[in-house]
Amino acid sequence: MRSKPLNAFLLVIAVVLYAIILFTIAGPWTRLILGMGLVAPLILLASHLELAGRFGDLPTIIHRRRYFPTLRTNVGALLDEVRRFNWLVVDLDRGVHDRDTVATNMEISKRRLGELLKEIMRTAGQYVEGSDAVADTHPVDTPAMPVDETPQGTDSG
Repeated sequence: MRSKPLNAFLLVIAVVLYAIILFTIAGPWTRLILGMGLVAPLILLASHLELAGRFGDLPTIIHRRRYFPTLRTNVGALLDEVRRFNWLVVDLDRGVHDRDTVATNMEISKRRLGELLKEIMRTAGQYVEGSDAVADTHPVDTPAMPVDETPQGTDSG
């Protein structure tokens, strides 16, 4: 069995040859045959370096429940409305729309912002329990709240 530095060197040489074959040889069939001929040595050299095991140890994705999906939805809608309001001001400054149209849309947007803030205050703290909770994916490094634990600031009874 060869040493790991020698395997690493041979893997680099094989990758360079593979790149040369793919980018310099004009004939598609010749390129295909030579490229397929280099696949086996690439796999063999990579397996001797145990690269698959190292890539297999990368963090995985876990599923974590969202406890306040309604609040999250309302806050997202609020942010969308703030963006819309901002673009109305930008359009007014650029002269894209006339002042009356923008003023009307800004009043509608202000009213909608007020409604969304009231809705956020109403839904704040509404905890979703059990199977109704929405699944969310986060990397393993993110601490997940255990299923049995009640989030801080809410009553469990």
